[in-house]
Amino acid sequence: MPLRVALLVATTTALRPERVFVGGLGYCGLRIAKKFHDAYGCNVAGCVRSAEKRDALSSQYPWLEAHVLDLDNSYEGLDQKGREALASATHIIETVAPIADFDEDPLLALHADCFDGQWVAYLSSTGVYGDHGGSWIDENAGLLCTDAKSKARVKAEEAFSAYDAVVLRLGGIYGPGRSLLDAQRRTASTSEKPVNRIHVDDIAGALIALADRDVRATTYNVVDDDPAPRSAVSAFADELIGPAPAKGAAKPSRGTGSKRCRNEKLREVYELLAPTFKEGLLRIKDADPAIAAAARRQERIAAAQRDLQAVALADQRADVESGETYWMRDKYQEIQRLAAEDSAG
Repeated sequence: MPLRVALLVATTTALRPERVFVGGLGYCGLRIAKKFHDAYGCNVAGCVRSAEKRDALSSQYPWLEAHVLDLDNSYEGLDQKGREALASATHIIETVAPIADFDEDPLLALHADCFDGQWVAYLSSTGVYGDHGGSWIDENAGLLCTDAKSKARVKAEEAFSAYDAVVLRLGGIYGPGRSLLDAQRRTASTSEKPVNRIHVDDIAGALIALADRDVRATTYNVVDDDPAPRSAVSAFADELIGPAPAKGAAKPSRGTGSKRCRNEKLREVYELLAPTFKEGLLRIKDADPAIAAAARRQERIAAAQRDLQAVALADQRADVESGETYWMRDKYQEIQRLAAEDSAG
């Protein structure tokens, strides 16, 4: 279903996206391209790193014009058609991280001449804030990052400011295929460090809200309302689809410092689809038949366990074998059967 403009808190008259160029058609960029095409019916172009990826996307999405951004061989960037698509765009959204070789944004480093008054959005990271000791911070907080990757993003933000870009500092991105509901990501966690996160559909939604208002030359924290620790997310995922299989020691916390990013500024223009990780994981579950089936199985196991516990408590007060006891045994056998089905699946 197309992302509805009804998600906006309010709108103003602005240049309607007619030709959008998305720098980087990866997990996030491709989702953004789809949402803009669905919302506006506009022409959408973008770039990838290989001809194989370009051909695959062109085959799967006939409406999408994909170009190769050469950063591996000759460092030429886009070919002539790609440069034309970039220069003719009314809206440019850059998702590609700064190039490792010279810590610059690739589109600006190679094709700055293609930028000429378009609406521009640059997707940065909350990692630029560095460590704030777990405190709540807004967009005016100091950029205390010390790692090379985040410093390069700060440099890219500054470069894009010359083009009046709106900068989106994203929390950790999750969504379909990239959450703790996915088998390959099911790992236990005991980390209590706050984690700023955002559902991928809310990134696309926020961009549409900002483009619709023609917001320029400012910065937004694009995070949800609850920077909950990974342990809380892991526990909720276990509640939805059952405990994660044992895979050794729990993973240590990752990230660039500890902070809790505020999103009040974003909330003034956009209503989140997933205000917390709970709504986000439920959204993923409901859209994936396999995960939804696992959740239904877990609900049956939990219900049987509750029934068993209730009867067990009652049986403690009875010293004779009764019909309730036999019923309790049936419930225990049901739990064993459901658990066996879950292991087999």
